[in-house]
Amino acid sequence: VKIKINQNANPTLLTNERTNDIKMVKKKGKSKRITLKDKYKVERRVTEAHRKSRKKAKRDTKAGIKRFDHKTRKDPGIPNSWPFKKELLNEIAQARDLAEKRKELQKLQRSRGDLVDDGGG
Repeated sequence: VKIKINQNANPTLLTNERTNDIKMVKKKGKSKRITLKDKYKVERRVTEAHRKSRKKAKRDTKAGIKRFDHKTRKDPGIPNSWPFKKELLNEIAQARDLAEKRKELQKLQRSRGDLVDDGGG
C-alpha cells in the first residue's frame, strides 16, 4: 500500500491511493518529561502518605481496631452435604480448645520464669 501526502488538503490528513480514503494522522501523546523539582515533590508526598498510613495502622492495632486485610480470606466453612460434618466440627472445636489451653499454660510458665515446653515431643 502506497501512502502519499495530499498537497492541497490539510497537512494532518493522509490519502491512500488504493481506496482514496482520507485518514487522520495520529497525534503524539503528551510528553512524560517532568522537572526534577516536581518529581522529588511527588516522591516526598508519597513517602509522607505511606508514613501516615503506617502510623494510623499502628495506632489502630494498639486501640484494637481491626483493619481489612486483602490477603486473609474468610474461611468458607464446611458444606452441609459433607459426610460426618458434626464429627469434623467436634474435632475442630477440641483442637481449638487444646491450643487455647496450651497457650494459657505457656503464658503461665513464662510469667513464673519456667522454661517453655510446647509439648511437641
